Amino acid sequence: MRKRLLYLRQVMTHRPPTLLALLHCRVNSRLLPWVTLINKDLQYVRDWVMPHLPDPSVNPESWQSTILDASWVEVVKCVFFVSSVLDKVGSPDQVPEHARTFVCSICGTRPAFSSHRALASHQRAKHGQRNPVRCFVGSGVCPVCSTDFQDRLRCIAHLSDPRRPSCRNRLLSGEFAPLHAEAIVKLDAVDGELRKKAHRAGRTHFIGKVPARKADGAIVGRIAASGYD
Repeated sequence: MRKRLLYLRQVMTHRPPTLLALLHCRVNSRLLPWVTLINKDLQYVRDWVMPHLPDPSVNPESWQSTILDASWVEVVKCVFFVSSVLDKVGSPDQVPEHARTFVCSICGTRPAFSSHRALASHQRAKHGQRNPVRCFVGSGVCPVCSTDFQDRLRCIAHLSDPRRPSCRNRLLSGEFAPLHAEAIVKLDAVDGELRKKAHRAGRTHFIGKVPARKADGAIVGRIAASGYD
């Protein structure tokens, strides 16, 4: 997008009327692909950087002086997209609404988080909220589907996957009894050490050595060759 916007200025420097001509150029009553992209680019700039300017598709002439001005390069630099919750640039009012998917129900933090995992990480770090499924998992075996993930952390990851919620929903339905509080504390301590070991090895999460197996013995997925002793 930045490259197109800068190229647009280069085109206009040589032929100022080009923008107006391009924005109205049609083939079989349809705008050219490049024209459509430029329209979207300018609309984005208007929505998030220069809201005082009119709609570029309706009044492109008013954009000519802005694009030809030397400050256009700085305007283009303001175009960005937030793809990570770790981004430290921009402010909540600069993030498009479609990027604000997961909002914390406890504090309503804005901008919201871009993934369920990021939201869970925030709630764990800021509010001490832990994953409830861990209270029902005492080993690597899923209490619902009986798949043996060999490690408790991997079993919890299985039960926390939002793409496959069936086991999680049934586990939290009240059908299963939770573990004793003392047992949960001990298991969490063991898992905490495994996480620390993974972080020291430069990994974001624990990786097991042995593949998971269903109750009938069938292997589920694949496991990386490297693991932890």
